[in-house]
Amino acid sequence: MSTKVPFPPSHPLKRLFCIATSPPPRSAACWEICGDSVEIDLAQAPELKAPGGALRLDGGNLPDRVLVVHGIDGIFRSYRNRCACGGFRIDPVPGEQKIRCCTLMQSTYDYDGKRLSGMDERELDVLPVEAGQERLIIDITSLREPAPHKRK
Repeated sequence: MSTKVPFPPSHPLKRLFCIATSPPPRSAACWEICGDSVEIDLAQAPELKAPGGALRLDGGNLPDRVLVVHGIDGIFRSYRNRCACGGFRIDPVPGEQKIRCCTLMQSTYDYDGKRLSGMDERELDVLPVEAGQERLIIDITSLREPAPHKRK
């Protein structure tokens, strides 16, 4: 049985230039920073509607990039959007319960951020998520600490 994914698998040229396949939000109004958390209005974030969906949050007053994933298991998760191997962006692997670095190295991690393959032994920085019917609340306190690797 085929599972429809909201975005295509990463193309080798995209990986060569470290281009993420997870999109930014279509509506900038879908998220806001409230103290030490990011709140996402799920009604304004269609990227997260179906399991397998994801979106990336950059800029604003965020201390670092964030990846939000609606796992294929139906659970919402969030990560500092930097792989442990070099600080590059990460993406969910379509149809699998994995997160992958956007580079040619393609370090992979499970949904809990534990390394499955790759050059570095470190894990992903997982951000706590509180999911309600209409909103996600992501604790970004740990983003105030510097990432092990920091690249743009």
